[in-house]
Amino acid sequence: MLDLNSKERAEPVIRALVEAYRNSRCGRSGNGVREFNVRYDKLIHKLAKATVAEEKRGRVILERMRAVGLIRWDHTPLQRDQIKTLYIAPTSEDQLFRSVGEVPPSDKRSVDSIRIKNHLEALKGHPNESEWKATLEQAADDISNGRSAEGLPNDAGLHDDILRATAAVLKNQQLILIRRLSAEKLRDSKLLQRRRETIERFMAQFLPPDLATFEAWKVADTPPAVLLRGPLGIELDDGAQIPELNPGSPYTIKEELLSRARLAFSSSKRCLSIENHTTFLETVAVNSEDLIVHTSYPSSSVVNLLQLLPANMQLQHWGDTDPWGYDILRVLREKTGRAIAPWRMSYRPGPGKPLSKREFAILDRLIADSRLADVRAELRAMKTTGSKGDFEQESLPIIDFV
Repeated sequence: MLDLNSKERAEPVIRALVEAYRNSRCGRSGNGVREFNVRYDKLIHKLAKATVAEEKRGRVILERMRAVGLIRWDHTPLQRDQIKTLYIAPTSEDQLFRSVGEVPPSDKRSVDSIRIKNHLEALKGHPNESEWKATLEQAADDISNGRSAEGLPNDAGLHDDILRATAAVLKNQQLILIRRLSAEKLRDSKLLQRRRETIERFMAQFLPPDLATFEAWKVADTPPAVLLRGPLGIELDDGAQIPELNPGSPYTIKEELLSRARLAFSSSKRCLSIENHTTFLETVAVNSEDLIVHTSYPSSSVVNLLQLLPANMQLQHWGDTDPWGYDILRVLREKTGRAIAPWRMSYRPGPGKPLSKREFAILDRLIADSRLADVRAELRAMKTTGSKGDFEQESLPIIDFV
């Protein structure tokens, strides 16, 4: 068996050949229909960027590899000393990589797949255990066959952290700050913050959109509160009243206060909830009439506040007009039990992003939901075009109140 020394393994031509194979269909999946091949001039000049001296040293090592059957090549016609194309058979993969002191791609895929399966029991007894297992089984199969696992990073070295962190979030039952949960369960106070976007993207592979957030599992950046602007007073459970406040700037009300509230009152006739923070700030700057609340998928604090508002107060929601925006409207209606009307949420066709497979699935679910019968025509129009269209709130004029 050929065993190159450290200096030979580091030669640019050898490194380029190994990486070219690793990144090929054969290297990624082991399912190459034919032998891996690479043109010699491409290997030397484009991939290795080898000098004349480096090419000579590399050629000597390639000759040794050919002598033991790790590679073969053909020649340029009428030029027997010129290599045209290098070939590596799948059966030579194991010895080729071991000759340069590296784990063969097939072994690495197997190891990475097993590492994912090691997390299968992490949610044993959890309400979403079956979805978790199905997603991990699919991810393990994808990686074993050289495909990317949906929702997980391409760097398999991060998979353990992402899966451990996701399980920690999903098993959380009591309100907790993100850094404390990260320190207690993951031994790294910053891991959840650092990987939050990736974790929530993975959660979205197997959970409904409203459950694919840290907030849905009571994991918060700061103590929960509602951001709002406009007149609001609260009557507490002991009969005490907090008079109606009407500051000119946005303010917050903490969950601990809302949890003690018996009812809320406001001199405004309408409460308008707004999905995006930028649009919320732009709106409060030009609208002094309404009680305006900022919310995406609603926290328990937002739900409590909307439920406490007078029954005769008009409630409306303004969100993006992509599947996720309409799903937020659904969740607001479901969790508050209030009749919340859409505002400025007509589907606007345009050259927007095409819908993903998951977004089509969300649309189908929303179209079938009786709670969204009033926007069903908008949802069907989006599904028909297969595009989100011009969906962002920020693309609408700032001042357009009716």
